[in-house]
Amino acid sequence: MTKLFAQHGAAKGKKIDNAFDNDRIEGVILSPREECIDTMISYINNNKLLNKDNCLYDPQFYYSTYNNTSLLKKLEELEHYPQKVERKDWRKKSERLLTYFDSHVKQSEMFSDAIIVPGFHIEKLDWKFDYSLDIYSYFYENYENKNQYLSLLISFSLFHSNSDVDEMIEEIVDNIQPEERNGIYLTVCYESTSNNNYEEVDPENLANVLYFVHSLKKEGFRIIVGYTFINSLLFTMLDCDIVSSGWFNTLRKFNKGRFEESDTFGRRKKRYTSIPLLTNITFDIINNFDEDLLIKCLSGTSFDQAVVDDLESLSFVDLEQQYWEAINNCVKDINKSNQKIQYTIKLIENAKKLYSDILIRNASSVELCYRIKKASSHLDVWITAIVLFKRRASIV
Repeated sequence: MTKLFAQHGAAKGKKIDNAFDNDRIEGVILSPREECIDTMISYINNNKLLNKDNCLYDPQFYYSTYNNTSLLKKLEELEHYPQKVERKDWRKKSERLLTYFDSHVKQSEMFSDAIIVPGFHIEKLDWKFDYSLDIYSYFYENYENKNQYLSLLISFSLFHSNSDVDEMIEEIVDNIQPEERNGIYLTVCYESTSNNNYEEVDPENLANVLYFVHSLKKEGFRIIVGYTFINSLLFTMLDCDIVSSGWFNTLRKFNKGRFEESDTFGRRKKRYTSIPLLTNITFDIINNFDEDLLIKCLSGTSFDQAVVDDLESLSFVDLEQQYWEAINNCVKDINKSNQKIQYTIKLIENAKKLYSDILIRNASSVELCYRIKKASSHLDVWITAIVLFKRRASIV
C-alpha cells in the first residue's frame, strides 16, 4: 500500500498542517537544507498528527561534495555537516565523516523511527555509487537502529543504458545481504529543461527507472521515491511504500539546477490537478472548456465546486492543497486495485480519450490545440515506458 508524503521545502507555512488536517497526505520527509533543525523540532513537537512513524529526515548529504557552499543553505548551520567531501574522505574513513554520521543518527532519531543513510549524487557508476553502498553497510554494522534506508540520488541519464541499470541492481543485491535489506530512498535527478510539461521525459529511461524499482522490490527492499509529480502514480502502480511530493515544482521534480549557483523560479501559473487528464493543467487552457467538459476533467476534490463556480477565486495555496488531495485520492484508488499496472494503463488511456475530445471541441483554435497537445504529450511517454518496462520485467 503506497502512502503520499509531503516533500518539505521552503515557505512551509501551514501547508503541511492543512494537508494533514484534511487527510491529503500521510507523512512528511523533512529537509534540513530548507529549515533549521531547532525550528523543525519545535514544529514536530507542536503538531499532534506528526510523529516518528510518519516523519523521515533526509540528510541531503549529496550537497557535501560541491565546492559552492552557497548550495548548502541551512545545512551549513548543522553540527558536523561536512563540506567539500572528496573520494579520499571515505576511503580513509576520515574523522569528520564518522563524526557527522554519529550526529546524523542522533538528529534522525529526534524526528523518525527510521534513518535515511547519507548517500552521494550518482551521475555515473563510479566511487560515489560504490561508497553510497559502503556507507549503508557501515551504518548497518555500527548503529543499533536497523530501520535504515539506502539513499540514492541517481541522474536520469544513467537509466538510458540497460547494462548500467542491470549493474546497479546487481551491485546493490550483491553488497547488501538479504537480512540487511530494509529500504531504499530513491530520488531521480533530471536534466534541467525549458519544457513546461515536467512529466515529458525519455520513455526508455523511464522504463528503466520502473524496472529498477520493480527489481529491487522483488529483492526485498521497501521503496520510497522522493520528489515526484503526477508520475507518483506510476510508482504507486509498482506498490512502492511511499511517494513524496511538495508544493513547488522544485519539490516535485529534482533537477540538476539544484547544483547550480542559485535556485531560479519562473513566474508561477495557476494550475489545476486533473486526474481524468493526468495533468497539472493551466487555467488559461481550462478557461476554454465549456461546463460539460470542465466537469469531466474534475478530480473529485473538495475544491471542485469552486472550480466550477469561480475558477479564479482559487489561490496558489488552495491549488497546492488540491494537488495533494487529487494525487492522494488516486493513490488510494490504485492501492485498491488487484491489477495495478492494468488499472494505471486504463487511467492513461482514458486521459488520452478525454484529450482527444478536448482537441475536437477546440479544433478551430490552432494555438490552443498546440498547447493542449503539449500538455498531454507525457501520456504517450508513459504508455511507451510501461510497455517497455513490462517487456523487460517479463510481465504479461
